[in-house]
Amino acid sequence: MTISYNGSYSLSSPTQPIEFLDNYVVAELSDRAAVYNNGMPTFMKVDANGNLYWPEGVLDAVKNGTFNDVTGNTDWNSLLFHKFAPMQSHNISLNGGSKNTHYFMSARYYTLGGIYKTDISKNDRLNMRMHVDHYFDQIGLRLNGDVSFSQNKTQYPP
Repeated sequence: MTISYNGSYSLSSPTQPIEFLDNYVVAELSDRAAVYNNGMPTFMKVDANGNLYWPEGVLDAVKNGTFNDVTGNTDWNSLLFHKFAPMQSHNISLNGGSKNTHYFMSARYYTLGGIYKTDISKNDRLNMRMHVDHYFDQIGLRLNGDVSFSQNKTQYPP
């Protein structure tokens, strides 16, 4: 009988960070939407002609986070994502037999962790296979059989 094992562990990383809007751009877009829907802007003011403008000091306060506890520049990539996602794979197989009987069994486990810090994305796979072959000398009959199992669990972000 021969037993074989192969395993690996690796880390993957995003190819490039996601570019998010700056906080002052979000603030301005939010105020423009509010005015468009006949509401009042939160950060900006409206002049006599209906144009939006940044009052003195407000733009800097929004950019540096001193306007209120909601604004400020947030590094969303480091807040939402791990730098690396772990991946591991394990394979084991048994192979052997006698003059008339041969068998092969294998199992593989694979898991890929998510890049999100909330661990809402993940992929786990389990595969198993067995093959048996027997030759009956006396009657000249060969009998073989295969059995396999596969399970895949995947979690996606909402």
